[in-house]
Amino acid sequence: MSDIAQTGRASSRQGAVLLGLLAYFAILSSCQIYGIHAPFSDFRVYYEAAQRSAAHQPIYVPGLSHPYGYSPLLAYCLRPLTRLPFETADKLWVFSAILLLAASVGVYARAAGLRAKNAVAIGIMLLIGFRTAPSVVDLIVRNCNMLLLFMLCCIFYAESRERPYAQAAIIALAALFKFWMLGLLLYLAWRRRPAAALFGAGLFCAALTMLFVPCGFREMGVFFQLQSGYAAQKLGQVAVFFSIPGLGHMLFARNIAVRPLFESHAAFSVFTVVLAGALLLGFARVVVRRSQIETGRRLELAFWVMTMLLLLPNSELHYFALGLPVFWELLAIGQCRSENRPPAGATAICGLSCLLFLLPVFWSSRMNAPLTYAVNLTRYGAIFLLWMAAGRTLLRWSSETARVDAGAQDGGIQHLRPAALALSGSMWAAPDRGPAAEPAEADTGSQPGTAAGSTGIEP
Repeated sequence: MSDIAQTGRASSRQGAVLLGLLAYFAILSSCQIYGIHAPFSDFRVYYEAAQRSAAHQPIYVPGLSHPYGYSPLLAYCLRPLTRLPFETADKLWVFSAILLLAASVGVYARAAGLRAKNAVAIGIMLLIGFRTAPSVVDLIVRNCNMLLLFMLCCIFYAESRERPYAQAAIIALAALFKFWMLGLLLYLAWRRRPAAALFGAGLFCAALTMLFVPCGFREMGVFFQLQSGYAAQKLGQVAVFFSIPGLGHMLFARNIAVRPLFESHAAFSVFTVVLAGALLLGFARVVVRRSQIETGRRLELAFWVMTMLLLLPNSELHYFALGLPVFWELLAIGQCRSENRPPAGATAICGLSCLLFLLPVFWSSRMNAPLTYAVNLTRYGAIFLLWMAAGRTLLRWSSETARVDAGAQDGGIQHLRPAALALSGSMWAAPDRGPAAEPAEADTGSQPGTAAGSTGIEP
């Protein structure tokens, strides 16, 4: 017994050492982001909005080429950084994003029940998180998606602990940074938790109203005006949106990335409607046959996020850093010894998606490289393959769960059948009349198994 314990401790130490090495490599490889400067930084928009907030000036200025379009919460949180020079604050922001990405891996591993013995799986999660194109691009453009990824992993943790109101509160907080996160409240409603969904919606409305108290409610009108024209304005500033409407815009509308196949608004509309309809049909098929096991719930929530990102008109490449939990679930956790492993086909599709995300990372880390059809279509292919891998896995788990339930029901019927037959036999048996009523011995000429004078029919 002591030998087994010593072997377990030794393997745990080896796993911890391996995890440390993988974490060191993953985080060290991201330190190159400090030396890369994109032509445009989202953090500069946040920083200037925080400066205006600190100077008691209007946060929202519609005339700017890159206006601040988030709720006042981010500007309030960044006000202490305005005391530092922009370069110093920018480095602190990137360092915080790297820490949030590492913390997201830890929280998701905790939600999935991973321990020190699963160090290889956690190391794979770190490498995927730090080296795929969406996370690299997010660290370059200095967006706030790593903060949202950390909140999303906290939602996964609350899901694993069956705390719907905590999920609703985190969703409301995340929606104060990006409105589309409110769509996850529909997930709670679909999971038959309407009270928690209403609680999250009410909390969001109350928090948003209170955030405009310091800067004035006149700012709220400007804020909603900017939100209404945000997608149209971004079409002229962003090369390609990596969603279904973005793919249609790249192929059939004038854009700053590549020359379209041909310019046609009708072709763009038909392409977008057909592809979005096919996506929604696949999504509906998956969620209707959703699995009831815990791993299925976690992956289903990640599947909801991926579907929302594909339908969101202005989904940029770094938005899909929020799809990292699908990679983590299928590639890393699939390596653990669990009865709910993803099917081999889905794991292979997910691996191909990860490879396609890694291939264009060279161009992703050098923003002055020309964007070509090959690079963009490779990224689109990686995103759709990831969505398909998640859906295929959920369908397989749902089928296996239904088959196990049907087998359990059949087994229960087979178990009850002998008892029912015995009860039926006892009901039709002749009553006991005592020793005087015992039948006589069978004649030698009678049929086997029948008494003398019997009709030959069993009672």
